[in-house]
Amino acid sequence: MQGDYEMDPAGMPILDRKSDGGLRDKQDRLVNQKGYFVDTIGNVVDVNGYLVFEVNLLDETQDIPELFRMNLLRSESDSSISQLMEDLEQNAPYDEEDDAAV
Repeated sequence: MQGDYEMDPAGMPILDRKSDGGLRDKQDRLVNQKGYFVDTIGNVVDVNGYLVFEVNLLDETQDIPELFRMNLLRSESDSSISQLMEDLEQNAPYDEEDDAAV
């Protein structure tokens, strides 16, 4: 989700500002001030342009939600959140009315 850029000593992306006012990475892709790929309205997108975070979810510095910055969510199946979701699905309450409608 992040562009191709150098970092300054303070850890901030070094980005080019184009004549249209947009920030661009080394490969001339549109990014925000934190270096995340964005669309024309500021939504964070992946390298293919698919929506990842709507602009209203970004903080005042255009950073993604802290939960995702801090790697608190992991994609491995053994992560605690993944395990919790699996447990909830397995222990979902049984509703006879839903079953009878089938």
